[in-house]
Amino acid sequence: MVNSLHRFAEQTFSIWALSLRVDHLIWSFSFACYFKIKVSISIRLVVALLGGGLLGGCSSPCKHFSFREVSPGIMVGCRPTTQTDFDVLRKHGIRTILSLETFNYHVGPERKLAAQNGVTFVNVPLFASPLPPKEEHMKEALLTLSDTSLRPIYMHCLWGRDRGAILVGLYRMYYEDWPPEKAWNEVKRSGFKADWGLYGFKTYFWNHTQKPEWAKAPEPVKTVEPAKTSKSGLAQ
Repeated sequence: MVNSLHRFAEQTFSIWALSLRVDHLIWSFSFACYFKIKVSISIRLVVALLGGGLLGGCSSPCKHFSFREVSPGIMVGCRPTTQTDFDVLRKHGIRTILSLETFNYHVGPERKLAAQNGVTFVNVPLFASPLPPKEEHMKEALLTLSDTSLRPIYMHCLWGRDRGAILVGLYRMYYEDWPPEKAWNEVKRSGFKADWGLYGFKTYFWNHTQKPEWAKAPEPVKTVEPAKTSKSGLAQ
C-alpha cells in the first residue's frame, strides 16, 4: 500500500514538473514572440521616420528642377537648390516660397538663397512619417498657400509629390469645393506614395475632408487642371 502511494506520488510529481516545464516553454516562446513583434514594430517605425526625414535630406531632390501650376498663382514642385533654380523661379515671377522641409541644413541655405534673390521665404515643417502631421502646421501651410497677397507662390517639399500633393488636395476641397474623391485621385496622380511610410498623411486627408471654419476663401477661386511639366521649369 505504501509503495503504491509512493509510486502515485512520484507519478503525480513528475506530471506536475512536466507541466511546469511546458508552461515555462510556452511562456518563453510567447515572450520571445512578443519581444520579436515589439522589436519589429520599433524597427519599422524608426525606418519610416528615417525614410521620411533623413532620406528627405538628399542633396539632389530631383534630377531636373521642375514645377507645375495647380491654381492661378500657385506653383508646386521640388526643392530649389541652386542659383539656376532660383533664376527659373524669378523668371516666372515667384514672390514667395513655401517650404515644407524639416531640417535646418536644408532650410538654412534655401532661406539664404531666397533672401539674395528678393524672394519671401516661409518654412512650415511637415515631417513625412506614418504619424499624422501636426494640426497647427497643416493650418499654417494652407493659410499661407491661400493668401493671395503672397502670389505667385511656390510650394515644395522634397520631390513635390507627397506632402505637397496632400496640401494641394486639401486646398482643392477647402477653397475650390472639389469633392474628396476627385481631390484624392489628383493626389495619387501627382505621385503620392500611399504606403505605410506616409500613412499619416493619408489618414489626415480622409479625417479632414470637411472645410474648417478658418478656411474661408475671400472670393471664388478658379481651378487649373494639372499640366505636364517641362524639364526647365513651368508646366506647359
